[in-house]
Amino acid sequence: MNFLKNKQLVSVSVIVVSLIVCVISVFVGIKIKNSKLTFKIENSVKQIGELKTLNKKKDKFTYNIKYPFFKNKKINYAANILLKKELVNFYKQKNKKNNKTYFFSDYNSYYFNKGKTASICYHILTKDKKEVLKKVKTISFSSGVPLTIYDIFKKSEMKKVVMEIKKEIRNNKNWSNIIKKYSINIDEKIPYRIESLKNFLVKDDSIEFYFNSGVVLPNKYGIISVNIPNKQLKDTFLRTYYRLNTKEGQLEIKNFQNSKQPLIALTFDDGPKKETTPKILDTLEKYGAHATFFVVGKKAKSCPEILKRQIANGHEIANHTYSHPMLTKLSPKNIEAEVFKTDKIVENI
Repeated sequence: MNFLKNKQLVSVSVIVVSLIVCVISVFVGIKIKNSKLTFKIENSVKQIGELKTLNKKKDKFTYNIKYPFFKNKKINYAANILLKKELVNFYKQKNKKNNKTYFFSDYNSYYFNKGKTASICYHILTKDKKEVLKKVKTISFSSGVPLTIYDIFKKSEMKKVVMEIKKEIRNNKNWSNIIKKYSINIDEKIPYRIESLKNFLVKDDSIEFYFNSGVVLPNKYGIISVNIPNKQLKDTFLRTYYRLNTKEGQLEIKNFQNSKQPLIALTFDDGPKKETTPKILDTLEKYGAHATFFVVGKKAKSCPEILKRQIANGHEIANHTYSHPMLTKLSPKNIEAEVFKTDKIVENI
């Protein structure tokens, strides 16, 4: 009888201990789960912008956002509209699914070229049920103006830039092992298109390209970044960009700004023309010069690629009417039509 009682006591003890372990496990699990709600980039760098934080929990939606604040209103708007769009889009999707969701962000920010150029990289983590996604949004400024990929690279050299990115990925042992394991076709994942270069950061001596989780490697491996030194890309840069971000360029710009020599502004009228305008653009690019192109509307309409190249190379587009008539012989209403029609064509291109 005593033996049976002891056996029963042991059984009860085992059950109690098991229950305690389960309860502890649940609490530990909750703690681990909740610990994931705090999101921070390891070794984060915040050289520019004042750190701001927004926290909110509403119904089934929780967000914790870190972002930089700038006193310059234009820069502040341009820098943070990216993050706002991501948050709004995610919230709209969340409303459709009606799941418990989380949105977190942190950022890195860098400055260089004596503060003339700055880069911001937002790291965003979203959680919906069991799905966790990581992505980045980047923006770089030069003298307060947002840079596009067309401000940095020659359009004709975009393919070479993508090739350099792929080479770096293939040369990385960890990534190359994952590529082999999952039989990933890098050429399909990173096509020779502008979309492959949309997330980039401009740095002192390199450019860093980012690919969101699931874009190149499987989602569980997160975001990957590829840092390429300027010396590897030097033949692909627009001359104006390369000069701006080198010591030689800083010196040239400084001397130019302090120059007491006479200066001229270059303007070109009546184009664009397929026979002559590309030659002018080649020459301007060769010497790192900029000009104003007064375009005729009907010619611009037939040569949209030339206009896009002018914009990409940092030139100014001005209005030279739609059909180049003698304005003194037109009514005010017809003059207005000539101007507005060209404005619309240029805007559409």
